[in-house]
Amino acid sequence: MAKQIEPLTGSKNLDSFMADIVQKKFQKAKLYDKDTSSFMWFLYYVSFMWIWQKRFMKGYHTTIGYSVYVSKFVMDNKLWESLYKTMRHEFIHMLQNGKYGLLYNLSYLFPQILAVGSLLALLAIWFSNWWLMSLCALAFLAPLPAPWRTKWEIEGYTQSMLVLFEESGEIPQERIDNIIKHFTSMDYFMMCPFKGWITKRIEGIATQIRAKEIQGIFLSY
Repeated sequence: MAKQIEPLTGSKNLDSFMADIVQKKFQKAKLYDKDTSSFMWFLYYVSFMWIWQKRFMKGYHTTIGYSVYVSKFVMDNKLWESLYKTMRHEFIHMLQNGKYGLLYNLSYLFPQILAVGSLLALLAIWFSNWWLMSLCALAFLAPLPAPWRTKWEIEGYTQSMLVLFEESGEIPQERIDNIIKHFTSMDYFMMCPFKGWITKRIEGIATQIRAKEIQGIFLSY
């Protein structure tokens, strides 16, 4: 069982955001220490992230439903203000889940989730050659473009840029470049390898935020 993070961390921004926004919208929303979660460790090993994303446990937060598993780095250093900025992003994923439910979860995992079709080989192996066709579904485990994951994360990172602009009145180019890298690298399993397109999209959103054409927490939800 993962260790739950105390409701009051001492960070005014984080504590008020959790109490006044997140938990008022979703009463069951909770923060957990990722390093103590056997479920997170299971995901880490069963999805082979120890090969392609070694920082999953130490450097990344993970939201599943209304539970946010906070990275070891933030927990060890008690970086609650940093976590507040992250929660602005993660809250968008909660809103997506709340609005679309199972459709959101399945689409986020598409197309890699199609690899479960390989399990049909267990049914076909005894009476036909269809098991070979079923095993072809394993090809979906490759880092293929994930259009829906890209859509959901664009909304999340829009919020990340919003909170930066609210705090400093600017969105540093270094931060924009880092966000683009998340889309085009193995950070999110190459969800959008089209660097030109995603660069134009993210920089366009940053321009809208600077012009105050995009504001607030809820976006379209």
